[in-house]
Amino acid sequence: MDRTEYGSGKVKLPKPAYGVVKGAGKPEGFEPTEYKCKIVPAATTDFDSHKDVHLTATCQPSVLIGATFSQHPDRWTECLVTPAIKREILSTPGYPKPLNRPPGKRHHITQSPNGGLGVFATVDLKVGDLIFSERAIIISSPKIYQPPNLPAHFTTFQIHQAALCQKEKEIEIVFGRLHPEQREAYMALWNSHKEDGSGPLLGIFRTNAFHAGFYDDGENFCIPSVGELLLISF
Repeated sequence: MDRTEYGSGKVKLPKPAYGVVKGAGKPEGFEPTEYKCKIVPAATTDFDSHKDVHLTATCQPSVLIGATFSQHPDRWTECLVTPAIKREILSTPGYPKPLNRPPGKRHHITQSPNGGLGVFATVDLKVGDLIFSERAIIISSPKIYQPPNLPAHFTTFQIHQAALCQKEKEIEIVFGRLHPEQREAYMALWNSHKEDGSGPLLGIFRTNAFHAGFYDDGENFCIPSVGELLLISF
């Protein structure tokens, strides 16, 4: 199920078509916004000196560049979030802490007799039992906003296609920060948005992401204009 939301500031756009969409792709006359990046310390939560920052790419829990999964068996998540959400994550009581784990393996993933892959229990389970625990590969807002640099003559369809193109640029930023094994795992996920204007990374994101509902980036979030800063921390 596609849980992607669309809007520009407080103005919501109709949800674009999906499936095989005639004319899908980057509209002629549109180029995605390019971001200027600035490196800041991983613990940065005070963004008062960066009033023009709308997004921050951050690794949570923070690990050193070049860290391995053997050093951090719980792994980590690459996040592309607003500064407000980063503050909320870092201010969570007890954060960071190790993952809760079940006492043993309780499931396996294999082909389902009904088609595709299925997750099957290997032990008797009660309601509320922990089956498995792992960190997300990527955390990012599901919202897709109207880019600021659009020609005035663009139709609603072209605006939607431009917005999808801009979102692909965002996902590229965080995808480029992934550990090689995480990139491989991400690209192995199913993509059901190959012909609607979503790029390959966004298509996988739209197909597999789900809304956790723990954090809210508010209605005032918007796509940065050309030249605005994207803060990078580790």
